[in-house]
Amino acid sequence: MLIGPAGSGKSRTLGAARQAWEQAGIAVRGVAPSAVAAGVLTEQAGIPSDTLAKFLLDVANRRTTLSPGEVIVCDEASMVSTRDLARLVLLADTAGAKVVLVGDHYQLGSVDAGGLFRLLAADTKTAELTGVRRFTDPWEAQATRRLRHGDRSVIDEYSGRDRVRSGDRDQVLEDAHQAWKQTRERGQSVVVMAADHDTIDQLPMRARAARVQAGEVETGGITVGAQTVGVGDEIVTTRNDRRLVTTTGAWVRNGDRWTVDQRDESGALRLRSLDSRGTVTLPGEYVQEHLGLAYAVTVHRGQGLTVDHAVVVVDRSTSAEHLYVGMTRGRHHNLACVVTEPAGDEHTRRPAPTAEEALAAALRRSSAETSATETLRDELESLEPNAAGDPRNAIIEGLRQAQHHSYQHTIRRQAQSQTNPFPGHSPAPSITGSGPEL
Repeated sequence: MLIGPAGSGKSRTLGAARQAWEQAGIAVRGVAPSAVAAGVLTEQAGIPSDTLAKFLLDVANRRTTLSPGEVIVCDEASMVSTRDLARLVLLADTAGAKVVLVGDHYQLGSVDAGGLFRLLAADTKTAELTGVRRFTDPWEAQATRRLRHGDRSVIDEYSGRDRVRSGDRDQVLEDAHQAWKQTRERGQSVVVMAADHDTIDQLPMRARAARVQAGEVETGGITVGAQTVGVGDEIVTTRNDRRLVTTTGAWVRNGDRWTVDQRDESGALRLRSLDSRGTVTLPGEYVQEHLGLAYAVTVHRGQGLTVDHAVVVVDRSTSAEHLYVGMTRGRHHNLACVVTEPAGDEHTRRPAPTAEEALAAALRRSSAETSATETLRDELESLEPNAAGDPRNAIIEGLRQAQHHSYQHTIRRQAQSQTNPFPGHSPAPSITGSGPEL
């Protein structure tokens, strides 16, 4: 396992490891929970990579096999579900291959049942990167380490360096919008993030209105969900579709960013990649279901990005993991826009917290999922032996022995089958990426 904080150079380290493995005659391939993350692993580490779901499906359909001694690098492993991680380990173990898990258990986890990577990071021998190289200002590299570990005293440092804005929700959304606008006017890259989808629906429309006023985007457009999308807009695709191929031969991925060059009456859009992946025409059916404005994204989607400036909206839905990821995307500047509004109802009204209090509350909220082993361990720690001869002591001892062997048991039980990584489902491939990212 290789773990390290945000900006510690995990991808560069993997690039050096790849060279060493290849020089030793060892085959290397990469997998990741998303197509974009797999693309980053390919581009930055030089490891041919695809989504983990696609790899598992290809093994199930015998379109690919593992060789003894082969190395499988699983990047962003904290975001992989326990079930898929167990399947990957079983496949590698059966073939005599090696799995290298890479990630940061202090960042966001899987949207499905997870916690296994976090457990392994805490309980097994790992290689850990400690240096943080992403940030322009040395103080910020030090501050992010403290933020990563939930040190609430670091909030004063962010506040003292003018990295915190606060107010009611309308004011905070306007602050986030202005930070986005000013950064773009300087010609720098920026990402605006929030933990909840309601905020993500509101922020892009402010950005679009500003671009319309500046003459950069057409006034009209097509309605996509609660948003309007027109020529000139920057959009993000939200579903993998390997049938939609650009002029450079790249296929459309969940998380790809584009500019709208043209639209027609059928609702189809001609898009130009913001990452030099060519142009493509998306049919109206795809546009209506799997596309949105790219001026703001969820923190989950922002994890893995590196930009010049980052802005994160903080409210009661923000967890410690959201805050850490959101405040570590920007090389030069990271800003927290904090909603500070009174709480309660017509019967009970609590005064609005300060920005520092709201940030401290976010650091106390963890969205990290606890694995079954950790849950059992916590239960065991709360049990005390009873008097000598009490039959309940045998139950306690049995639980402790079961917990001692939990790693192998969990992997074997959840993997179920090497030949069908998706039991209960047809192994027929889905090239559009419905469900897990294919």
